Amino acid sequence: MISIPELIGLVKSGIPDAEVNVMDKTGTSDHFIVHVTSSKFVNVNTMDRIRLVHNALGDAMRDGRIHAMDIKRVCMGFCCGFCSRRDLCSL
Repeated sequence: MISIPELIGLVKSGIPDAEVNVMDKTGTSDHFIVHVTSSKFVNVNTMDRIRLVHNALGDAMRDGRIHAMDIKRVCMGFCCGFCSRRDLCSL
């Protein structure tokens, strides 16, 4: 199990300018829905954006603290309207 603040910290350690929103999907602190926005995603395809998030969470996923993770939106901002980084979006 991992807390939401810990999960956010891991993402931000791998993607320092990330804006991260997390929801515990099941209430068991190991299944999450994650939304990440970062300037690091500019001109990066969707799969590589997801890989960047997975790499930041690698240890927690390998040791079982994170059992499942839905990355609902990995964007640069405006594309989903969910975050406040609209200035970074190229879509």
